[in-house]
Amino acid sequence: VQPLWAESTGALAREFIGRGGVARLVTVRDRYLDASWLGHELTRDSLAQFTARGIDPCGERGEYHTLVTGCPLFSSPLAVREGRHEFHGDCWAMDVDVHVDDAGSEAAHAAM
Repeated sequence: VQPLWAESTGALAREFIGRGGVARLVTVRDRYLDASWLGHELTRDSLAQFTARGIDPCGERGEYHTLVTGCPLFSSPLAVREGRHEFHGDCWAMDVDVHVDDAGSEAAHAAM
C-alpha cells in the first residue's frame, strides 16, 4: 500500500528515529541526492532536508535506500565499514562490509 501502510511517511520516519532506529543511506538516486549522501545516518535533520527537496521521508519513490544498522530489537548494532562508491544507471551505491563479532557468532551458533 502506497504510501507505507497508508500512514504519513514523515511520521513513520520520525517514529523510527525516535524509537532508536539507526539507518545509513547506501543507495541514492542521482537526480535527488549526490554521492556525498552515501553513508549518512538518517536523522531528523536529513528528513527536513529531504522534505525541502521534495524527497519522500521514507524514500518511497525510490529516492534512496538504507541499511538499518541498529534498533532496539537488535542485540547490538551492526558494525559497518564503508566500501567503494559506484554509479549504476541513475543511482549511486555504496559497498558495505558488515563485521560479525566472532564471539557473538559462536554464541549464536551454540544457541541453535
